Amino acid sequence: MTIKKSQLIILSSFLFMFYLSGETVSAQNKFMDSLKLVVNNVETIKNPDKGAIKSAVILSDIYSKISLDSSKHYGLIAYDFATRAKNDTGLAVSLNMIGMAYLSSGFYDSAAPFLDSALNIFQSMGDTTGLVFVRNNLAVVMKTKGNYTQALKLYQENLLMAQNRHELENMLLSYNNMGIAYYDWKKYDEALKNYKLALDVLDSLGEENRKGSLYNNIGELYKTQGNEAKALEFFQKALPIHKKYNRQRSVMISTMNIGDIYMNRNDLQKAQGYLNEALAISEKIPDYSNASLLHIKLGELSVKKKMPT
Repeated sequence: MTIKKSQLIILSSFLFMFYLSGETVSAQNKFMDSLKLVVNNVETIKNPDKGAIKSAVILSDIYSKISLDSSKHYGLIAYDFATRAKNDTGLAVSLNMIGMAYLSSGFYDSAAPFLDSALNIFQSMGDTTGLVFVRNNLAVVMKTKGNYTQALKLYQENLLMAQNRHELENMLLSYNNMGIAYYDWKKYDEALKNYKLALDVLDSLGEENRKGSLYNNIGELYKTQGNEAKALEFFQKALPIHKKYNRQRSVMISTMNIGDIYMNRNDLQKAQGYLNEALAISEKIPDYSNASLLHIKLGELSVKKKMPT
C-alpha cells in the first residue's frame, strides 16, 4: 500500500530538519559542499566525531528533498560514523533518516524496522524530543496501511506535547499530518481545519518555504471535492515556492497535480507539458512509484488525443 503521492507529508528528521528553511538554491549548494568536505575528509573517515555525524545527517536530510538514493547513502554514512563513535543519539537520528528515505520512496515495510530501532534507542535514552519525531514517521506508516485511528492517536499525542512546550515546529508537523490522515479517511472538514492551523503556525514562524506543501495539500482536498478552480489556485501557489527552494520531489508532485487538472479540462497540450516535466523529475530523483503513475497518466493522455472531438 502506498501514500497518496499527490499529497505532501511532512516527515520528521529530528535535530536538523529546519536549518535551511529560508535559503536559496545557491546558498544551499554552497552549504552542501562544505558538509561534503567534512564527511569525505580522510581523518573524519578514520575517526568520526559528533561533527562528522551531524554533517552526514544534514546531507541526508537535504537530499531527502532532491534525491532519495543520496539521502539513504548519507544516512548510512551517518549510521556508520555513529556506530564507530559509539554515539547513541547519532545512531537514532541516522536510523530515522534512513527510514524517512524509504518512506518517501514508497517502501513502507522497509522503513518500519529502521524507525522502530530509532524509537527504541530514544526510549532507552529518555529523549522525548526524539520520540516525538520518530513517532510522527511511524504514524505515516500506520496511516498508509489504513490504521487511521492509531496514526491519529500518535499525531495527537505529539501535538499535545508540542502545545504544552509551545514547540511550533512539532505543532506544524502534527497539524499537517493529521490533516492528511483525515483527508485519506475522507473527513474533509477536519482535514481542512488542520491544514489551516498548520498555515497559522507557519505565519507565526514567518516562513514561506513549507507553505508550498500545505498549499499543495489544500489543493488536493479541493480537487477531491470537485472544486478544480480552487484546486488549481493552490497548486499554482505551491509550485513557485517549491522551485525557489529546490524541493524537487515537491515540484514533481505539484506539477503532476496541475497536469491532472488540465487533462480533466481537456487542455491536453498544457497537460502533456506538465506531466512530462513531472515524469522527468520523478525519474531523476528517483521516485519509482510516481514515475509509474506518470507513465500511466501520459498513456491516458495519448489515448484522449487520438479520440475524435
